[in-house]
Amino acid sequence: MEKILYMMKQEGRPMFGKEVGPRLLRLQPHGLNYTNLDNIVSIHLSKLDKEGWLVRVSRRGRSGSLYALAEW
Repeated sequence: MEKILYMMKQEGRPMFGKEVGPRLLRLQPHGLNYTNLDNIVSIHLSKLDKEGWLVRVSRRGRSGSLYALAEW
């Protein structure tokens, strides 16, 4: 979860959940050995949202939600 927060700070903008997995792979290409990275990222994004580290921003009439750091 710390890697997600670090990567979001480095990116400097709200991101879609689908964007987070590929960015994490670029950050640490050999350290993430999960069969379905999108599911793992989704679980961690939900946890970070519930704990108050991230804010989920829904977009009216569009699919997908943006995640932003709570400090933004």
